[in-house]
Amino acid sequence: MFDSIIKDIKYELNRGNMVTKIILINISIFIVFLLTKVILTSLSAGDDSLYNQLLSWIVLTDLQNLLLHPWSLLTYSLIHQSLWQILFNMLLLYWFGQIAGDLIGDRRILPIYTFGAIIGGLLAVTGSSILPGLHPGVFMIMGATAPVMAIIVAAASLAPEYSMRLILIGNVPIKFIALVLVLLQIIGITSKVVAGGALAGLGGALTGYLFILFLRNGVDLSTIFVRYKQVKPFIKRRPNKKSKLVSIFDSVKKYELKNKKLHSYPVEEQLDIILDKIKKQGKGSLTPEELDFLDQMSKK
Repeated sequence: MFDSIIKDIKYELNRGNMVTKIILINISIFIVFLLTKVILTSLSAGDDSLYNQLLSWIVLTDLQNLLLHPWSLLTYSLIHQSLWQILFNMLLLYWFGQIAGDLIGDRRILPIYTFGAIIGGLLAVTGSSILPGLHPGVFMIMGATAPVMAIIVAAASLAPEYSMRLILIGNVPIKFIALVLVLLQIIGITSKVVAGGALAGLGGALTGYLFILFLRNGVDLSTIFVRYKQVKPFIKRRPNKKSKLVSIFDSVKKYELKNKKLHSYPVEEQLDIILDKIKKQGKGSLTPEELDFLDQMSKK
């Protein structure tokens, strides 16, 4: 059984998309640190000071600690405190990462994720030092909230009308899901317990929005992750480079226009269009909105 699991993990790491790889890395690190905590706590007779000392080297606390451990600006996003925290973050990353990857390409997922972690971490550390009521060193900032928020807002900025089917609610455009998550980060600033993570989340959200804004204007920040020679195209724009980016957003617009066009027809014509699509391409070709429309019609 374990051999099969290991083979599947190796396959996904080698052949899977970037979202899958990031999720697997986060889960692996979570398991390693969970075991490390158990071992260190048992060695020190229930005292977790050794484990906290280890964390101080890789998570964010204050500006002084960041200057001593600059790598913590990235490593903090790989450490999760609880199973619920990593589960929530990885589910959101999977759902929204697939959307963003399909629309702008898999190679841009890691840059957005990394920029989100860095900018979110910087905002959290500086913000916790400046804002009244937040004292450096009182809390440890950890978790993938910032990079995941960057992916969520990037996906919502690309295709705001794209819908997700939520349990007990139905289809909801991702722009509203992203808005609720951003509001939760704003509310979180008022709590000393999660204020640092909330500030990081807002920094990540801003990063995702700016990344797509730059991309729409022909500036592809993901080229920084390739080679230095390939950084020039986004400093000095080239028509062919911008045309490729425009084609990406053309596909997004086509999806949104197709959605609006369908809803502009009378109910009977909408039903005929959907039934004709099922006849030609099968029910699996229907969008979430079309499936929801069929579900509503069946209840009438």
